[in-house]
Amino acid sequence: MYSFKCKRCGECCWGEGGITISRDEVIEISRYLRLREEEFLKTYCIKKGEKSEIRISEDGFCIFYDKSKGCLIHPVKPKICRLWPFIPALIEDSDEWEMAKGACPGINKDATHEDFRRDAKEFLGSLNGSSP
Repeated sequence: MYSFKCKRCGECCWGEGGITISRDEVIEISRYLRLREEEFLKTYCIKKGEKSEIRISEDGFCIFYDKSKGCLIHPVKPKICRLWPFIPALIEDSDEWEMAKGACPGINKDATHEDFRRDAKEFLGSLNGSSP
């Protein structure tokens, strides 16, 4: 049984989630968009303290989400986007996991938190090049 299979529905691209991006991500996305870093930051980000976050459009979606095309920066999307739903809050807290089931169509409603934790370990291990 799988606990998650992305449906590319965009549900995780909606809302004020605060997609904070690192300096390396700013560089990578800027290059992908063929923009100077300063232009990218001014046009597509907001400053929150010392951190930069990707802007949200008027419709509530990430500025890089297009309802007909999906993520416009998919090959270089931020780490937090690549990790979804295998994020610490859901891995560590079964109540958060249960709430996420209602929000994300890609989450298998029959999967237990333990199923999800097992899949998270495997997924995160594959990102690090190690076996689970």
